[in-house]
Amino acid sequence: LDHVARAGKPIWITEFDVTDPDPQARAEGLENVYRAAFSHPSVKGILMWGFWAGAHSIGADAALIDHDWTINAAGDRYLALRDEWSTKFSGETDAEGVVSTRAFHGSLRVEIIRGPTVEAFQVDLPPGDGGERITLKLGGGCMGDSCPADLNAD
Repeated sequence: LDHVARAGKPIWITEFDVTDPDPQARAEGLENVYRAAFSHPSVKGILMWGFWAGAHSIGADAALIDHDWTINAAGDRYLALRDEWSTKFSGETDAEGVVSTRAFHGSLRVEIIRGPTVEAFQVDLPPGDGGERITLKLGGGCMGDSCPADLNAD
């Protein structure tokens, strides 16, 4: 990936499959490539084409879901990675109106809940060196729903 990244263009992993009759070996191969791709700053995304054994272009030995629609070991591993690389956080602001958390890059939905009022917006965090933080500061000295919010992502 480093060699290809020298071209200065975004890298997309597309149409990648691990073909192995053993779903556990398939899971290991999938995780190895997905982790390498996800952690590389030049990789912009991974596009998966096939997932079901009944319609996979390469055959059932590359599927994440078996013919009977049960998720196999490779599918379980894919779902675990997707869950691991998702940002889920709930917290309350401190006395200064600040709350902060580490976040994975991508499009994040942020909700501010003040009593019965929910304010939602999207934040796009670009890939970085793994130190991405999202900080929300609600304006001080405000009452009820009139608090302004400033969002910083670093």
